[in-house]
Amino acid sequence: MEYSMSTKVTRTSQKLALLLRAVVILALVAGLALLAGSVLAPELWKGWIRNVYPQVTDVSEWQVVLLALLATAQLGLTTIALWWLARMFSSVSGEEPLSLEAAAHMRRASRWLLAATVYAMVAQIPASLVASLNQPEGARFIALGLSTSHASGVLASLVLYAVASIQELAAQVRDDNRQIV
Repeated sequence: MEYSMSTKVTRTSQKLALLLRAVVILALVAGLALLAGSVLAPELWKGWIRNVYPQVTDVSEWQVVLLALLATAQLGLTTIALWWLARMFSSVSGEEPLSLEAAAHMRRASRWLLAATVYAMVAQIPASLVASLNQPEGARFIALGLSTSHASGVLASLVLYAVASIQELAAQVRDDNRQIV
């Protein structure tokens, strides 16, 4: 059975929207599990913190909870970006795949992804400070680092923003062409 390109776009967009919604639900569950685990099983997280910050020798329960809150905030920002992408794919699967609405959703997703990436870069400072607060004077530290995942996040958000701008322009041209004809 041969499908038109419009039908293929609609079906693929619907599947991607559904997949992204499932990922959003999983991310929300993971965030809740992260917070619950920091309160209910702090010893598990203490070992992880010592692996991330080898110079940290003493970690208290409140430090585990604060670090879990910092990590959950980043997960939340990323989840919001994925939610807007799901909305974008839902818009694309509608009657008009090339729409201003879909472009607006993609632009919002790019902004949230950029916010999550910048947060990931900056959150290292309070995370390292919280992790090292129980250390003796002279052993406390503040860490900041940039990685390829940060660069990839910024690049991905810029690409999404550019594609959204092009999609918006294409939708405007299509609307102008319809008015002429």
